[in-house]
Amino acid sequence: MRYAIIAGLLAGLIFPGIASSGGAANPASTVGRENFGFTFELENQAKKLDKDHTTSKRLVGKAIWGVTDKLDLYARLGASDLKVAVTDARDFEGQRGMTWGGGARYRVAEMPHSLNAYIDAQMLAFTSTGSVWRDFEGYSDRYADRYKWNEIQFSCFAAWQRDVFSPYAGFGITNIFGRLTQDVFRTGVGLYDHAAHNFRQDAVPEAILGVDFNLGGSGRLSGELRYSDDGDISFVLGASELWLVK
Repeated sequence: MRYAIIAGLLAGLIFPGIASSGGAANPASTVGRENFGFTFELENQAKKLDKDHTTSKRLVGKAIWGVTDKLDLYARLGASDLKVAVTDARDFEGQRGMTWGGGARYRVAEMPHSLNAYIDAQMLAFTSTGSVWRDFEGYSDRYADRYKWNEIQFSCFAAWQRDVFSPYAGFGITNIFGRLTQDVFRTGVGLYDHAAHNFRQDAVPEAILGVDFNLGGSGRLSGELRYSDDGDISFVLGASELWLVK
């Protein structure tokens, strides 16, 4: 299933439609009214969840619709994994699972010297399953874990629109919440216990720095770094294409 998703995302970039104007300039712009944009993104998110350090690698396609010249709506579909550095145990390395989400971007102001200000709100959800082992004297416990991960992100940034490249900077807030379910299997016993609990990490502040490059025609290449207050660094690499629909 995940290979079919990835193949479909790549096809959207390899076989573009005919666009009448500039590239999607995503994420440093909006696509414009009656336009469709498509972005293929490689994302690495690093966050602390309680005392555990988590990383998630994502391959996600984004289909963008320009409702007006200032407002874009978009849907996201792809695949994500999850790794959790668990205290006093072998790390959780979850399988890659289907990822979905969506969001909106709005241009709030046009300023002198080709500066534009934007706000962006998006959500993303996925499920990742895997095992964590804990060794004790004479036996071991295997925790069959299932993370239901939800992420909501709000961003504000300003972009300097140039012909060849468009740098941008701003700040964001990420909220993470979900549920962890565990089946515990003990050596020589089998299923020993079942547990479940909710997790949550609210209002993680992040500094945002990125740049969009014009590839010629209607294509764009983007790179973005996010630095959180606990020292975690996340990044996004993306390629985008634009269609005009009338």
